[in-house]
Amino acid sequence: MRLGRSKRRRFEFSTELASRLEGVVFRAIGQIVVDVSEESARVDWAATEAAAQSTLDAVAVPVTRACSPLSTHVAQLQLSAHLAKRRPVHGSAGTFMTAHCRITLSPEDERRTRIFYDTVRSEQLQVAIDRERLGYLREVLEDPKLARLWWLDRHEDQVAAMTWEEFDNTILAELASTDESVSRAERVARTITQVFEELASNQAKQTQFLELTEKVVKIMGWSQLSEEPEPPSE
Repeated sequence: MRLGRSKRRRFEFSTELASRLEGVVFRAIGQIVVDVSEESARVDWAATEAAAQSTLDAVAVPVTRACSPLSTHVAQLQLSAHLAKRRPVHGSAGTFMTAHCRITLSPEDERRTRIFYDTVRSEQLQVAIDRERLGYLREVLEDPKLARLWWLDRHEDQVAAMTWEEFDNTILAELASTDESVSRAERVARTITQVFEELASNQAKQTQFLELTEKVVKIMGWSQLSEEPEPPSE
């Protein structure tokens, strides 16, 4: 029994284990328990310790690399479960090991982790805001009336000095309705209004123009357009 007990050694260790965040590592401090079979007459404990440390790294790194440094407790639980399993030591026949450790982050890595994830959250928020804005604009621009109001609101300082031609070239060209009949109707209405304003100084020609317009309306069968509009309801 004394021989069996002499074949067990405990080694203190400290190492750094990669996390999911590039450049940020977990600090691991703990103990490795090594058992050597009684058939091994002579044990090179220094070599055994190095082999056990190498085995621990090979087991631990895949576990911690999958863990966010924000979730140190999760990494701790998962790593403890893996290291508690008895396993052979690489390159050392008849030698087995278990281990336990505590993992932490250095103050500098904690700071870097916080900065990184704060930046990620800020970018995610900005993406969400941009997505909402684009969705809103898409809804607005699908409606010609809303599109014109939106454009006018965004260019309020330019509206006062804008001519009809500039209005056509800037607003209607970009935000015109997909229904061409609407655009044509607007152009016709605006043309009639402009002609009527041009004839404001000549009452006779203005009256003649109105009479001609009414005849055109009747010829085209648009009699409802020549009717007097109903007064607005109170």
